[in-house]
Amino acid sequence: MLNDGNNNIHFTQKFRYLGAHIRTDEIQIQINKAKAQMGLLRHFFACNNIKRKVKYWVYAANPLNTLLWGCESWNMTEQNLKHLSSFHHKVIKRILGLKWEKVKEEKITNEEVR
Repeated sequence: MLNDGNNNIHFTQKFRYLGAHIRTDEIQIQINKAKAQMGLLRHFFACNNIKRKVKYWVYAANPLNTLLWGCESWNMTEQNLKHLSSFHHKVIKRILGLKWEKVKEEKITNEEVR
């Protein structure tokens, strides 16, 4: 954001800060990278022979770590927080083996999932 002296405010979508490129869509980029990792691990998370705790560890070690990479420079708005929460809840439901139909049918809330 830049004020040019005439009370005009200009916004930028990308800038460089301490050698890192900061973008306004950085959170969505990281969510997409974490989704890609979850896609690669879909067979692992679908396996019923693997304990939930192990699935959580794998999630925390890889997709969650990727998701939060560079988070110290994010602009945490309500919308960005909703995007992050939505991704996290989808992953938790996948780890628990909950299908959307079951969640809707049994009216399972996010608090119950957590």
